[in-house]
Amino acid sequence: MPLSVNNSRVHIPIEKFSIEGSKRSWDFIASEEALHIRIEWGTIKKRKEKTLAFLMRTPGDDFALVIGFLFSEGVINTYSDIADIVTNQNSARVKLKPYLRPIFSQSERFSFSASSCGMCGKTSNPLAFNCYPAVSLTRNQVNASLFYGLPDKMREYQINFNQTGGLHASAFFDSSGSLLALKEDVGRHNALDKLIGNQLQSENPMPSILLLSGRVSVEIIQKAAKAAISIIAAIGAPSSLAVEHADKFDLTLIGFLKHNTFNLYSGGHRIVW
Repeated sequence: MPLSVNNSRVHIPIEKFSIEGSKRSWDFIASEEALHIRIEWGTIKKRKEKTLAFLMRTPGDDFALVIGFLFSEGVINTYSDIADIVTNQNSARVKLKPYLRPIFSQSERFSFSASSCGMCGKTSNPLAFNCYPAVSLTRNQVNASLFYGLPDKMREYQINFNQTGGLHASAFFDSSGSLLALKEDVGRHNALDKLIGNQLQSENPMPSILLLSGRVSVEIIQKAAKAAISIIAAIGAPSSLAVEHADKFDLTLIGFLKHNTFNLYSGGHRIVW
């Protein structure tokens, strides 16, 4: 049984093995629990309610996660579309404004969405979802050398990853390379939804540079495109569909970012040497 829980991590007893033998020890591991999202919508006189999704996520920042999830799935367009959100441990109840007529076909999930899968349980083709940017993407250029120091800056503030080794991170940077915000989660897409939701809630413009701790799959590109994030940099590799859609949305996509090198897959007009 866990000795202690701190939302995003759990302290448990383990047996540690090495070539010298084994010994009793303790370890922090990343928390993973289901978040049940229910949504209420309709006119004042005719309100409806339904279960929208079960998301496997790391507890913490649930408010931001719900906002980012609803936005990236096309249920809402702005934070002001939400009348109220009530979160309680592993559940969230969302009330939409009466004027909103949401379309749920792209966001409905009739099974658990695993923390490693951003599209699991969907009932329609997620690649058909029209998630082109709602606002124009910036074409401002960034010097290539700025990116080399970003992974170290992000790692410094990955508090829960440094404890557990089991959490992904998404971070926003400005054009000068300053860290603006960072969110962690056992799921890559959840970390990004938390980051986007937090930005929407603050009603500040989306920063132009997004850094990801892992690989880049197509649903990550779709979320970034929906939020009009111009530059996506990742420590890991992109998939073929991620590159295809980054080019389609005119996003700058960087992969395998290290201390002194990276691969550029699309949007080279924003990067200067």
